[in-house]
Amino acid sequence: MFEWTPELEASCPPVRGQGAPVDAKPVDDKKLLAAAGKTGTLESHAAEAEAFLAACNAKGVKLVDGAVDRLFAKYGAAGAIEIVALVGKAGVAFMGPIRQATIARVRHHLAHAGDYQAALDFVVGHGGLPPGLDGNPTQYQVGREIIAYLFPDHRPFFDAAIDQLVARNFTSSYLLGAVAGAQDVARFGPRGIGHPDRERHAVVVARVAREAGLPFLVEYTARSTGVPGVALALTAYVSPEAAASLALYIENKDALPIVRGYFAAHPELAAAALEPHTKSKKKKIRDAAASLLT
Repeated sequence: MFEWTPELEASCPPVRGQGAPVDAKPVDDKKLLAAAGKTGTLESHAAEAEAFLAACNAKGVKLVDGAVDRLFAKYGAAGAIEIVALVGKAGVAFMGPIRQATIARVRHHLAHAGDYQAALDFVVGHGGLPPGLDGNPTQYQVGREIIAYLFPDHRPFFDAAIDQLVARNFTSSYLLGAVAGAQDVARFGPRGIGHPDRERHAVVVARVAREAGLPFLVEYTARSTGVPGVALALTAYVSPEAAASLALYIENKDALPIVRGYFAAHPELAAAALEPHTKSKKKKIRDAAASLLT
């Protein structure tokens, strides 16, 4: 049985027209320049991109939302996309939590932007990969994944990104967040999708693939229980198979509250899933399983 809840929906990135609009709080020019260690004015998109990255790297993730809000307020959706694409030229300087938070905020804006079509037209006009994300065409381009993630309703972007993933035999960083149904999930095949993509977007797989998404989540759990995002996605399935997979997460301190909540809601599945773990060689696992059974 598949049970989709408002809590699971809230954990998914918004698609076009869904979710609450952004509660925008743009950073003003003076604050951004100060954080970036610059003075004067920002007179080009390249200068904006440089200041954006410098300011966010200096102040951390806490500045990202306001900095992205500023781009949308000042330049509209197309201008914001172009500037964020230019930030991508920085390579390793635009990685980790800063990039993740930036892309998430941009997608939130695009889900409700009145000038969404202008942004889409801009990206389409650049062959689906705006300057700054194009990189070396002989290498794998994470930019294609990002564009597919930002515009999940435009399926040619997803097709181009998944084709590249298959051709280069790379793992995905954002592409699971762009899937639109079970047929998209199946296209990933046996490749080991990266931990960050599963962590952030396993719930998207559950939302779009529904019952057909369970084997995909179970297969990954059999190889790794280090990603609580997959555990969260598994809670959408009320079945012995899902319960058995969730039981594998009891050693993961971040996933344990998720597992506890699942078995509290579905106690009829607890015994079969957890009792085998009460005989584990690891005391930590035995104790966790016993506590969940009481």
